[in-house]
Amino acid sequence: MSTAVERDLPLRKPRRALARHGLLLAGAALLVAVALLSIFAPVIAAHDPIEMNPIERLRPPSLAHLFGTDSLGRDVFSRAVYGGRVSLTVGLGVAVLSTALGVAIGLFGGFYRRADAVIMRITDGIMAIPGILLAIALISINKPGPLTLIVAISVPEIPRVVRLVRSVVLTIREQVYVEAAIAVGAPPLRLLFRHVLPNALAPIIVQATFICAVAIIIEASLSFLGVGSPPEVPSWGNIIASGRNFVQRAPWIVIYPGAMLGLTVLAINLLGDGLRDMLDPRLARTLR
Repeated sequence: MSTAVERDLPLRKPRRALARHGLLLAGAALLVAVALLSIFAPVIAAHDPIEMNPIERLRPPSLAHLFGTDSLGRDVFSRAVYGGRVSLTVGLGVAVLSTALGVAIGLFGGFYRRADAVIMRITDGIMAIPGILLAIALISINKPGPLTLIVAISVPEIPRVVRLVRSVVLTIREQVYVEAAIAVGAPPLRLLFRHVLPNALAPIIVQATFICAVAIIIEASLSFLGVGSPPEVPSWGNIIASGRNFVQRAPWIVIYPGAMLGLTVLAINLLGDGLRDMLDPRLARTLR
């Protein structure tokens, strides 16, 4: 009996890990699959994503064209896998840029109370403007492109990170170990980056994943409206936009890129939820 139990012990650990972090693993696996499709698009795609072939226009899905063709005869599958490059690049870029700037500003504002009032009023003013409208305004100043999209989408997201980091810092700075470090004369920068920031990383990482998902949706929305990626650059948003007038006749132009967009956002949200459950000590105890 004991031997059977001992043999079963190695199997319990993967099962327990899967039960505890199932959302994290599912989101990561789905996101990796989409990322691999986009990274290896030149190998996977059988057709040029911008090559037009009027003879093949509006063809339904088949072995030759897995996702069918659009109104210009372009292969929808090739355009969809290449479009993932734009969306994932913009999403990751926005998450990194907005999180880095938001953390720096939030740490400064939360620790130095004199600067806090000014920073909070500026962030309140930015948050009062709808994010997509602010992004459109910023894009109109510069030539559309991945870098312009990243900067334009990051600006409305920075205040959200600032407010999150500030609230965490205001809580942490009242802890005994921080007060002890101040009492022994620890330099402000060392205090922030050695004592405050490490204890604020968990909510920051989770927030970064949700910003990535929001950025992908906003990029697709901007491309759908014609102010995001240029028409010659495949993006899930402009692919869907090209098929909106053919929904009844050729629904595959909208369905497949839309499904890839939805699955990517779902994967990132699952990853964020899983990270929250894993990094939050209170939730971790309930899942044991």
